Amino acid sequence: NIQNVSALITHQVLTPSITLPSSAAWKENYIKPNGFNIGFAVGSGKAQKFKRWDFNNFVDLAKRLQADNINCLLIIGPDEVDLHQKAQVENIQIVEESLLQTALVISKLNMLVGNDNGMMHIGYATNITTLTIFGMTDERIIGGYNDRNHVFSLPMECRPCFRSEVGKIKCDNTVCLSNIDVDSVYKKIKKLCIDKKL
Repeated sequence: NIQNVSALITHQVLTPSITLPSSAAWKENYIKPNGFNIGFAVGSGKAQKFKRWDFNNFVDLAKRLQADNINCLLIIGPDEVDLHQKAQVENIQIVEESLLQTALVISKLNMLVGNDNGMMHIGYATNITTLTIFGMTDERIIGGYNDRNHVFSLPMECRPCFRSEVGKIKCDNTVCLSNIDVDSVYKKIKKLCIDKKL
């Protein structure tokens, strides 16, 4: 749309970005310097659980990637107690830091995969490769800013159906997320790794 009305624009629209202070705290605890590091932003805030791809899908995905010798991290918001409890029994490291420190960890990842949530927007703003899983929200409006930001969604006539003005979805059936299978997301991640030579 911006390109269509470019003649009417009097100022340049810049890609949103954030500047983070230098810190080495993430290095020893989370990131493998000579490895491939993927973070999984598995939450969506406690008020919008309907935006979550099932947590067990993320666990299955991470375990498959760990078998490929990829370092996997879970990123969960402090208010998402239910996800923290589920994650404690899995053999996947959880990033347990302040928001600023978590943003630093995200900025050092090779890739961030997750639901439509705030952590993914940090991934967009730090200019790392992202893969966001969209259900009822509209990736054309909130799906990243450049060719490093990728989308996984199902082509369904009923999506997107999230009404941001009232913060609700129009349906009680989130098949747009539940019908996304782990194998398809795994293949998309592997393709991105090869195509981007990460």
